[in-house]
Amino acid sequence: MGPHLVAIIYATASIVCALFILPRDLFCGYFFRIASFWLLGLPLITFINDSLLIFLIIFVFLLSISPFKPDRRLFLFMVLVPAIPLYIQADLPFPGINHLFSVNYYKLVVITLVVPLFFIPVSDDQPRQNWSIIDFCIITYLLYCTVKIGAHDGLTGGLRFLLDQLFIIGIPYFALTRYATRPDIVEKSLKGFVVAAVILGAIAVTTTIKQWDFYRIAHFDPIAAAVEIRNGFLRVQATLNTHSLGYHLAIALVCLEYFKSRMRIGFLWLWAMRSFMLAGLYFTGSRGAVLGLAVAFSIHFVLSIRSSSLRWTMIISGSIFALIAGYVLMFGNAAEYDSFGSVAYRQLLLDASIKYIAAHPLFGDIGFLNSGDFDHLLQGQGIIDITNMYLQIGLSYGLVGIFLFFVPFVITIVRLALLAMKKRDEEGGGMYGLICGVLMGWLGLIATTSDVGLTLHLGLVFLAFGHALAQRTAHQPVRQTRSVRAWEPVGQA
Repeated sequence: MGPHLVAIIYATASIVCALFILPRDLFCGYFFRIASFWLLGLPLITFINDSLLIFLIIFVFLLSISPFKPDRRLFLFMVLVPAIPLYIQADLPFPGINHLFSVNYYKLVVITLVVPLFFIPVSDDQPRQNWSIIDFCIITYLLYCTVKIGAHDGLTGGLRFLLDQLFIIGIPYFALTRYATRPDIVEKSLKGFVVAAVILGAIAVTTTIKQWDFYRIAHFDPIAAAVEIRNGFLRVQATLNTHSLGYHLAIALVCLEYFKSRMRIGFLWLWAMRSFMLAGLYFTGSRGAVLGLAVAFSIHFVLSIRSSSLRWTMIISGSIFALIAGYVLMFGNAAEYDSFGSVAYRQLLLDASIKYIAAHPLFGDIGFLNSGDFDHLLQGQGIIDITNMYLQIGLSYGLVGIFLFFVPFVITIVRLALLAMKKRDEEGGGMYGLICGVLMGWLGLIATTSDVGLTLHLGLVFLAFGHALAQRTAHQPVRQTRSVRAWEPVGQA
């Protein structure tokens, strides 16, 4: 039996096992569509070598299973985004130049499931969103970065960047903030997120048992296909990469804590799902994802405490501990607690980056890697790995870029934290604390990894959900009617 067929058998067994333990209510009526698409993934990329043909088949398949209603489209978007590896991509030819747009699976899902949302009429009972400073920051960030890239790489390079970022940041953010304006829609989307995470957890467990990352068998990118051993185990990447896979599983664990009190989930099934996700998280070897889980769960827990004095005591003590731990990690002797050298590398990167940003403070330098100031960080793969998204943005776009990119997260986190404390006793009010914790955990995660895999996607979608909920609460009165009930359970949708 050839390796390709064996890989498909392992993938199929993993997906079927996950589908078996997942409660049907989490599928919102789309069990067979979800199952068929996930099962199609690996055979498709294994037996077809033409990337464009792969994407054409996926496009047709997605069109055939896409529902018309926006909330169901968002649900499928959350379930299907991790179904196909992102390393498969194809350049679309354009007259006069080599290409203007590179398509990968993520962009294809956005085109098929998310873009049509802007052309679907909004129902009368759908709350409308007002323009905000967060929207302004997102648009300004995209335009600012496009100008920077255009000045460095020319007009074509700027247009390529703008098209990429529209499908990676702009369209998903504005679609989610405009259509996930009711808590029941967000809740349904989070169910899709959990479904995808349990499937990914099952794949991660099978990968570890076999010590073979079989979703890399059809690699189109040598770097994407690279393997790494940590603690005697293969670091699992599956369809994502180690850090974004780890935090995807971490977020789902926190979401499951929210759902267990809102759905009928048997004790054994609940722990089966937890076990897959915890094991998968461990075998990614991502300490950044573990840090993100600790932060997300702690914030979610603290914001649910009714006693104001106890809550603030825990917040203050936790903040002090975090500052001390962060200082030790950044400036302490890494050799004492880091046997892999990754922390020491990040310390060297931080030191070099701070000096470079100080020399180019406001607008950064797109060509910083060619400056020679980072040559001592060259790794065995022949790359300089900027393993920190704050530095990645700051080095290229300066403090202006950091401000425009991160202000939306800060504002949304503060608003969600205040809403979580104010409305925690309302039906479903725990969702504010949940999303606040996820965003705080993501800010911790990206201090350990760059914009790779689905890392940006994880932060962006929860920013959009959080902003949509906060805006709705601020501008829309809660009407307790059957059609617009604020926190109506969606398990039977």
